[in-house]
Amino acid sequence: QTTIVQMQKDGTYRVVYGTELDKITGSVKLSVVGYGRKTQEGGDTLGGRSATELSANITKLNQALTDDATIRHISLVGCNLDNPTDNSTSTYAAQTLQNLKEIGVTSTSARSDYVAIGPDGRKLTSSTGIGTWKHKDSKAKTHYSFNELTGEVESRVYNSEGTLVRYNGKHLADNNSQYQTNIVLQLSDNETVKNATNALTKKHPDNSYIAKIDDNGKLTVYDLNGNEVNLNVNGKYRINVVAHGSEMVAIGAEQLAAHITDLQTKLRIEQTEQGRIALVGCETDKPSSSGTAAEITSLAQSVAKRLYDSGNGTINAEVTGRTTQIEVNADGTKTMLTGGTKTVYSWDTDKGGIVSIVKDAKRTSLNLENPLGKFDEQLKLVDEMINSLDTLVKDEEKKRKSHDFLTKLKEDLQKVEKMGSDSSAELLRKIASDIEENLETQEIKVKLEGVHNFVQDRIENPFIYGFLDKMKERETGSDVDKRLGMLEDIKSELDHYQDNNSEQGSEAQDFRNTILSLIKSYQASQQELLKWKQIKVSNKHEVTLFSNDTHYVVVQLQDDNTVAEGSAALAGKHFKNSTLIQMSKDGLYRVAHGLSLSEIPKTRNVKLIFDGHGSAENLKVELAERTSGDIVNEVVRLKKDLHEDVIFEKIALIGCNLGSDFSRDVLTGLKENDIETKVSSRLYGVSTDLDNGRSEINNLYHLEENKVLWGYKDGKVTSLDPYSNDRYHVVISIDENGLLQLDRPIEDLKGGLKVRVKAVGSEQTLKAIEDFKKQLPTSASIGQINIKLGEGDADWYAKHGVVGYADLMDTISQQTDSNVLSYSASGPNRGSYAYRYKNDNYTEVGGKEGSGKKHSFVFYDSKFSAVNSDYKKNSTHVAYSFSKVPGPKVPNITLLEGLDGYSKHELLEQFKVSINISSSPVSEIQIVTENSSISDNDYKDLVKFLSGELGVKVEAYEDFQAPYLPWLSIKPGDLKVTVHEPLPLPPHLAETQPHNDQKLQDWDTPNQEQINKLKAESQKTKPQLANHDHQVLIQTEPDDNVKDSTLKLALKHPAQTTIVQMQKDGAYRVVYGTQLKDITGKVKMVAVGYGREAEDGSQTLGGRSVDELS
Repeated sequence: QTTIVQMQKDGTYRVVYGTELDKITGSVKLSVVGYGRKTQEGGDTLGGRSATELSANITKLNQALTDDATIRHISLVGCNLDNPTDNSTSTYAAQTLQNLKEIGVTSTSARSDYVAIGPDGRKLTSSTGIGTWKHKDSKAKTHYSFNELTGEVESRVYNSEGTLVRYNGKHLADNNSQYQTNIVLQLSDNETVKNATNALTKKHPDNSYIAKIDDNGKLTVYDLNGNEVNLNVNGKYRINVVAHGSEMVAIGAEQLAAHITDLQTKLRIEQTEQGRIALVGCETDKPSSSGTAAEITSLAQSVAKRLYDSGNGTINAEVTGRTTQIEVNADGTKTMLTGGTKTVYSWDTDKGGIVSIVKDAKRTSLNLENPLGKFDEQLKLVDEMINSLDTLVKDEEKKRKSHDFLTKLKEDLQKVEKMGSDSSAELLRKIASDIEENLETQEIKVKLEGVHNFVQDRIENPFIYGFLDKMKERETGSDVDKRLGMLEDIKSELDHYQDNNSEQGSEAQDFRNTILSLIKSYQASQQELLKWKQIKVSNKHEVTLFSNDTHYVVVQLQDDNTVAEGSAALAGKHFKNSTLIQMSKDGLYRVAHGLSLSEIPKTRNVKLIFDGHGSAENLKVELAERTSGDIVNEVVRLKKDLHEDVIFEKIALIGCNLGSDFSRDVLTGLKENDIETKVSSRLYGVSTDLDNGRSEINNLYHLEENKVLWGYKDGKVTSLDPYSNDRYHVVISIDENGLLQLDRPIEDLKGGLKVRVKAVGSEQTLKAIEDFKKQLPTSASIGQINIKLGEGDADWYAKHGVVGYADLMDTISQQTDSNVLSYSASGPNRGSYAYRYKNDNYTEVGGKEGSGKKHSFVFYDSKFSAVNSDYKKNSTHVAYSFSKVPGPKVPNITLLEGLDGYSKHELLEQFKVSINISSSPVSEIQIVTENSSISDNDYKDLVKFLSGELGVKVEAYEDFQAPYLPWLSIKPGDLKVTVHEPLPLPPHLAETQPHNDQKLQDWDTPNQEQINKLKAESQKTKPQLANHDHQVLIQTEPDDNVKDSTLKLALKHPAQTTIVQMQKDGAYRVVYGTQLKDITGKVKMVAVGYGREAEDGSQTLGGRSVDELS
C-alpha cells in the first residue's frame, strides 16, 4: 500500500517504489520524512523547507494524482517540529494544514520530541535523542485539524489511553476536574480499597494526593510517586474517604469525623467555594436505627452532623454517602448498584441546620465486580487479620489463640455462605457471640468489629438475606431474559411471603421496592434489545466442523443492519454448534439463536466471535465503540455465564481496521484476568459474505498479512499463524511423482471431514482428491474442501481464466458432493478466491485485481439473457453476474450511481471485461443511471463512443422499471443518437372529488396478468428494501389510479411486498404477497390514496382523517 517518492527542494521528484501516482485511488496518507531544523530566526524547517515551501511541494505532488485519489492526512516525520510548551507557539504543522486546505487535506500531525524510525517501520520518540526511545508515546505527538464550525485549525494531544489531554496548546488536566485539589483518605490496605484509591487518583493525576494513617495514628499525605508532601489547599477541594462500608461502621462516625478534621487541618485549607467529603464505601447512607424512629440515621448523616458541629465546625463542605453497594471502576468513575441513591448533606446557614438532596447515580449496574462491601469481603478481612498477627501480636500464646479463633471464624463464615439464611440463623448467633468474646484483642479490633456488624445485620434481617441468598443461588449471568425471569420469580415468592406474614415491616417493603426497581430496569434493557434487527440464522451454508468439541458464540455488538446480517451469517456457518447473542453496551444480552451460554456442555471449548464496526480515530481504536479493555470485560463477564470447565479456544474480533495492537491488548488483558487463549483481529476493512459467513479483508480472502493471531508460547506473547493446518481433519498434498500424501493415517478419519488441499496443477490435484475419496473408510465422508493455490501450474486463475477456474470448482463439488473453496496465497492473483457450495445454483470467483478494482464473477446454473455489472465509482469492488447456459441474447446491464467523473475509457474497460467473459455474443449494452451528473450532450457523446468502440447497440435508461423504455439509444453505424420522448406523466394522487366509500367486495382486484408480472419480477435480481424486511402497501380506495399506483410501487420490491385493499371502516383483504401473519422482521407500511383538503382546511388521505387512518 506504499509508494516512495524522492523530491528535491524545488519540487522535482521521481517515484522509486510502488504504484505510480496516477494509479493510486482512494484516501491517501502522505508522510514527509526529513531532518527537523531550527532557522537562525527560531523558525522550523523540515527537509530544509519552510511550511510554505513544503506546502508548494505537496501541491505539485497532488497534481499528479487523479480525481480518484485525495490526500487526507499529512504526517510530518522529523525531530522537534511541534513546540511542546503550553503557549501554542508552534505553527509549522498548523500552517502546512492551512495552506493545503484547498486540495482536500483534513489533518496533519507533528512531534515535539526527537524522532527515529525503527527497523520494523515504527516511529520512535525520545525527549533527549539519546535516552529511552518509545513507540506510541502519544504526548509527543500533536494532531491538527479543522474545527467543523469555524473552519479554523485546532490542535489536540492525547495520552496513551486515547484521552484528550491538551487542546489548542492548553493542558486540560487543570480543568477536567471541578476540584483544584483531590485527596483520597485511604483507611485500609485491603486490595479492593487500594485499587479504588489508585483509580481515583489516576483519574486526575496532576492534582491528586493520597492520605494514610499509620498504626500509631500518624496522618501523612503523599503525592502519586510516594513522596511525602505538605500542602496549602487554596480553592475548591474534595476528600474521598475510601474503605469498605463495614470498616467505616466499625470505625464509627465520631472517629471518622475526627480523621477528616485532622486531614483538613493538615491541608491548611483556605477556600471560598464549597468543598466535598465523599464517603466511598458500600451503604454509607443506609438508614440504621438505634431505638426510636427519631433516632433513625445513617453513617454519612452522623459524620456530617459531627463535622458541622451545630454550625461551629466545617460548614463549607458537603458530605455524601450512598444507600447501596458501590464500586470504583478502573477509570476512577463510581458505579452504584441499580436502585441505589446518593445523598448530599450540607449546612444551611440561614436555617441553622443540615439539609440534604437525594440524587440518582450517574452510573448504575445490576451487578458489581468489586463492591466496597459484600460477603466475600468479610472473608478477605479475616485473611488480612490472620496475616497481620505475626506483625501486630507479640505474645505467642495470644497470637496462637487469635489464629485459632480467626481460622474457625473463616470456616464458620464459609459454612453460612453455603447454608443460606433459612438454616444459618443459629450459626450466625454463635459467630456473633464468638466475635464479642474476642473483641478485647486490640490489634484486630477495628476489622473484627466490621465483620461483627456484617454478621449482626444478617441476624437482624433474616427475611431480606433469605431472599438475597435465593437470588445468589439462581444467578443467571448477563442474559437479560433469564435475569428478568429470576427476578419475577423472586417477586412472586416475596408477595406470597408478605401475604402470609403481615408482621413484616418497612424493611420488607423497601426490599420489595428494590426488586421492582431492578425489574423495571431489566425490562427497559430487554425492550431496547428487542428493538434490534432480528435476522434469521440459516443452516443453508453450514460448514463441516473441524471438531464437535468446539461451540461458536457470535456476539453482535451493535444494532446495525450490516452487523446484524454478518453476525447471522457467521452463526449460520456453524448452525448446530453456534449461539448468537445480541449484546448492548451495558453488557446485557439476549440469545437470538442456539443454546444459552449456561446450556453449552462443559466438555466443549468455546470460540468467541465479536462482530461490530471497527474505528481508529485519533489513536483511539474501538470495536463497536468498545476499547480493548471493554472487550476484556465483556469476555470476563461472559465466562461467568458458562460452565466453569469450559475454556476459550480462541477469540476473534471481526471489525475493520483494528490493527494488531488491539487484539494483543485484549490477549494480555485477559491474561491478567486468568484467561489464557488466542486472539485474532483484522488489519484492514472486513466484509462478511451474507450467504456463507466467510470473512474477506479488503475484498481478499485468506491472506496472512491481512490478519493477526496472538497467543502465548513459552509464557511469552507470540504472533501465530492465523491459517494453520490444525484447523483441518486432514491435509492433502501431492509429491513430485504425483502421488497422494496425507498428514495423518486415513484409517483414523471418520465423520464429515474438513479437508485442506495443497494444490499443484489442476489435473493432478483433481486426481489426488478423487483417489482420497476412494480410499476413505466407510465411516468418513468429505464435507468441505479448502484448496490452497500457489504459483505457476498451481495458480488456477492464471492458468485457466475465470471461466475455467469456475468450471473446476463445479467439477470438484459435484464429484465429492461437498462445499469447495479455493484461494491464492501467493503469485499474481494472491488474495483471490473461488467457491461452490453444493446446495447453491451458482459459483463465484472473486478478488481479481484490475484497473485499481477488485472484480468478482458469479456464474449461475440457470439460463438468463443478461450480464449484470454493479459498478460504482468510489467502490473498490465490481461484481458481475453471468449465466452458464448460453442465451439467445446477452445485453450487458451496467448499474451506475452517477456519471460524474467517469472517463469514457474507464467505462469502456468495464464493458470489455463483461463482454470477454460472456458465454454468448453481446447484442446490446444498457446503461441505467439517473441523468443528473453530466449534460445531455455529454451523455450522447458517451453512448455514441461506446457503441462505436464495441460495435453493439447502446441504450440509456433513467431507471430500470416498467415500462423499460430508454431515453437514448444508438446502433452500430448510426450517425446520430436517438432521443426518445418520455412517456406522459402518470396521473397524480391529488383529488377534489369526494371519497368513494365503496364496499370491498365491489373493488377490482389485480388481474391475473398483473399478478403474473409481479411474480416474474420477484424472481429477478432487485434492490432490497433499505431499512426494512418487508413492506405492506395499503390501497385505500377503489379508484383505478390508486390501484395502478400501488401496483407500480410493488414492482420495485415484489419479493418483499404484500398488497392490502382496505375500505374506510377497516375491513381489508390481502390481494398479493405474503399473508400478514407470516411476515417477520421490520415492516414498512405504505398507505396509498388521494390527498384531499376539506373546506375547513383539514387534510385526508384516502378519505381518512389522521385519527381514522391511525
